[in-house]
Amino acid sequence: MNVRIRSLLTALLVIGVAACFAVPAFTEEPEAPHGDPMAKAMAEAGQPGPDHAWMGFMVGSWNVATKMWMGPGEPQTSEARMETRWHMGRRFLRSEYSGELSGQDFRGEATMGFDNTTQQYKTVWIDNMSTHILRGEGTREGGVITVTGTNHMPTMGAIPFRTVYTKKSDDEYVMEDFWTMQGMGEMKTMELTFTRAK
Repeated sequence: MNVRIRSLLTALLVIGVAACFAVPAFTEEPEAPHGDPMAKAMAEAGQPGPDHAWMGFMVGSWNVATKMWMGPGEPQTSEARMETRWHMGRRFLRSEYSGELSGQDFRGEATMGFDNTTQQYKTVWIDNMSTHILRGEGTREGGVITVTGTNHMPTMGAIPFRTVYTKKSDDEYVMEDFWTMQGMGEMKTMELTFTRAK
């Protein structure tokens, strides 16, 4: 077996086993197995850091005030709940959303993380009204994360989107969605205000 491939497989095995038995601290200095540079780089890239720690305020139970715009005019409003927990040793946030959409039960799950390799925040969303897996990626400036991606809608095709998460305090943040519609430009489609449940 190629020495480089063997080193990579060894590094992956060591990192995987270690992750099963340890919850890493944000200040922990990873140790390179056998001094291998590739293993050291992978170990460092696999550790949660300041950008992961910053997301920590989102952990908890939230009341959600929802506004949705289906077109010009006043938005539809509703109330929802969301539970957010750390996942995979404080590397990712996992959220469960429950509310309603157009009078129907609406449930969704979200994952958010920071990819040390690409230096980007990444998000994934799935729900009970679609078979589409919505992915976004972007960056943070101060207390604002902005991710972009493409939403594929029946009869409408590919729609570029921009989602903005704005931290107001440790007990409140806002998520806004903007879609770029053909011939109409960018328009706001959703605003969720998350208030920590007492």
